[in-house]
Amino acid sequence: MPLKTSSKKILEKSERLPIQAKQLQRRLLAEPEKLGHWLGYTELKELHGKWIKKIWGEAHQETFLLLAFRGSYKTTAVIVVGMIWYLLFNPEKTILLVRKEYDAAKAALARIRNHYRSGRMQMIYKELGYSDGLRLVDDRENSIRLSTMQKITQEGNIEIAGVSAKGVTGRHYERIHLDDVVTEFDRDSKVERERTKRFYENLQSVVKPGGCISITGTPWHRADLYSQIENRQAYPLGSVDIAGIDADFEAQKRRTLRPRQFASQYELRHIHAEGELFAEPKMISAWPKKAIVYAQIDAAFGGDDSTALTIAAYLPEKLIVLGKIYKTGHVRTHYPSIKKLCRQYKAQGIYIESNADKGATAQDMRKAGISAWGYHEKMNKHRKISTQLYNAWPSIYFYKET
Repeated sequence: MPLKTSSKKILEKSERLPIQAKQLQRRLLAEPEKLGHWLGYTELKELHGKWIKKIWGEAHQETFLLLAFRGSYKTTAVIVVGMIWYLLFNPEKTILLVRKEYDAAKAALARIRNHYRSGRMQMIYKELGYSDGLRLVDDRENSIRLSTMQKITQEGNIEIAGVSAKGVTGRHYERIHLDDVVTEFDRDSKVERERTKRFYENLQSVVKPGGCISITGTPWHRADLYSQIENRQAYPLGSVDIAGIDADFEAQKRRTLRPRQFASQYELRHIHAEGELFAEPKMISAWPKKAIVYAQIDAAFGGDDSTALTIAAYLPEKLIVLGKIYKTGHVRTHYPSIKKLCRQYKAQGIYIESNADKGATAQDMRKAGISAWGYHEKMNKHRKISTQLYNAWPSIYFYKET
């Protein structure tokens, strides 16, 4: 599909340009990766230019998602070079860039800002017929406006936000691009996954009529935001020719990353945890009103170890579990919280492994007025996980407060 710019001013102006400027314009339109080379990103290939044209050269009727493995230069190509390329030929347009964290979006805008301040960008704009070159007439931490933008709007040419942003509503953009808004936080937290989805839904009222939303990233969870975007293209490891990313690179990544993480970030697919031993945990929003409830403490006594509290409600056909992790400190520092939770969920008592403390924690619990029983663990932890927990897993539901 031939590319079309939406700026009548640029098209009309191009007819009056010298032959050299017209040739530069046609070359940049056809090969945006060449702009990347001019800006110093010599690693960009023809495929990166196709990504830029796919994202910025077409107005999608529905959200478009580009998935690419980590290290594929998708952010450099699509965000840094792509936005600069788009505004070369669409100077009146407004763009919102969203990343998971505001600071990451700010860093991306800083890279773009530095290019606009460079002599190379001045030269390109002059070659394209802007005799005065280029200036940043409005330059703020979260927004930049170029001197080529003639219309008056409250939005700049490029503005940024994080997923937690509260100030996006009330503003409107022709283009909205989300980059890496799904992260390890979405992998680990259903609450975070739903928060990301709600933010995306709210953007539907922010994009202007005729505008569109595009996304770049890598998947983290089978139920994350990206899973609901059908209009997509995926480029797993091996699909992009990049120096240094070869068989040795892949072998090194497989050695150092967990299988689930490698599959997600480099193969762009989801698998269960290591060895596919466990399916995704099942969550439940209601704690039972009538159940036999017991607790268990896996105690830490200082250093980098964590104390884990498990409260389990036993029902005829299921086990509902509430889990809490105390990441630092001796178990004694967490007694008030443990005692409060056990009483809140009506635990009849606590089981505590006595291997390490010879029963001291159980004795402390009894002094606090909570029934406690020490037990000596004889089974290897991995074996216990792969047999007893594995067999019970289909019946286990995790309470939402876990």
